[in-house]
Amino acid sequence: MRTRQAHLLALASALLLTACVAPPPPAVVTQVQLVPPQIPPGLLRCRDQPEPPAWPYSEADAAEYVLDLAEAGDDCRRRLGEVRGLIETP
Repeated sequence: MRTRQAHLLALASALLLTACVAPPPPAVVTQVQLVPPQIPPGLLRCRDQPEPPAWPYSEADAAEYVLDLAEAGDDCRRRLGEVRGLIETP
C-alpha cells in the first residue's frame, strides 16, 4: 500500500513541477536569405524584330512589315508583363 502511495505522490509531484517550467524563448531570426524568383527562360527573350522589306517594295510589303513589327512589340510587352507578375509582391 505504501508503494502505491509513494508512486502517486511521485506522479503528483512530477505533474506539479511541469507547470513551473518556463516557456521556451521566442525564435530569433539570425539570417535572412533572399531567393530570386524563378523566371522561365522563354520569358527572357522577345521575338526578333522583323527585317524591313527589300527595296523596291510594295505597299503590301510595307503594311506586312508594320504588322510584323507591331506583333514583335506586343510579344515583348506580354513577356515583360509576365515577368513583372512573377517578381512584384502582391
